[in-house]
Amino acid sequence: MKASKFKKISCQLIALTLTAAALSAESTARIVTVGGAATEIVFALNRGNDVVGVDLSSTYPQAATKLPQVGYVRSISAEGVLALEPTHIVGTSDIGPANALNQIKASGVPTSVIPSPGSPEDLYQAIQVLGEELEQTEAATQLKSKIESQLASIQKLETKPKVVFFMSSPGLGHLNAAGRGTKATAMIELAGGENVIRSHPGYKSISHEALVALQPDIILIGLAEGMPHNETRILDGVLHNAAWQNVPAVREKQVHTVPLGRTLSFGVRVGEAALELNQLFAETVSN
Repeated sequence: MKASKFKKISCQLIALTLTAAALSAESTARIVTVGGAATEIVFALNRGNDVVGVDLSSTYPQAATKLPQVGYVRSISAEGVLALEPTHIVGTSDIGPANALNQIKASGVPTSVIPSPGSPEDLYQAIQVLGEELEQTEAATQLKSKIESQLASIQKLETKPKVVFFMSSPGLGHLNAAGRGTKATAMIELAGGENVIRSHPGYKSISHEALVALQPDIILIGLAEGMPHNETRILDGVLHNAAWQNVPAVREKQVHTVPLGRTLSFGVRVGEAALELNQLFAETVSN
């Protein structure tokens, strides 16, 4: 009886020791994420509790906004990142400048850099890579399946609405519009629309005359998440602009604000963002 009791106690002690070791290993993980998509993926893979710092573009989930910040993704400070004593750094390929990234890699801290997603395929690859590196392969598979299911629900539109996407409030003197090769264009096309601006790559100013000539059915205005905005004032400034009253989007009041982070990061919310735009596009072409 004594031997059996001793054996039972020994097994319990071993189990407690292993559990404590596992908890200790988890608690010592310190992850810094740089880039909105990287942060979203790490949190979605159930490793959010291990994140100790993020960059300014990491506006989702809400918990990430309460963490120490290491600067903007393209202009981080190596010293600021390393001061958080990370055990792992995860960033998108937008991370920079190059000398800061080189300093971080030279420090010996494991660093994972995923391509900045610009399509669902890019996102799936990033999820798979980080799922393996963060030992969350099952969560990665489930996350990928969820997004695929959302995107599969997008309606195929017989008529594609003509869309213009502004990166910020289109004031009287500055229309910063998305052109070829942008994530805005990729998202518009994913949702079943057409970006009618093909005159330039990237984001550039267009004239008021050009906007009228393009005759867009829908105008989208991207607003930074986590920043105060007077949405009513922004929309009224467009809808009541006398020079744009012949623009279909203005005439039919199809001017909408969208959150930049969710719409352009091609992070884990890409399915939600595309479905929301797809519904908007469908309603517009059906009217």
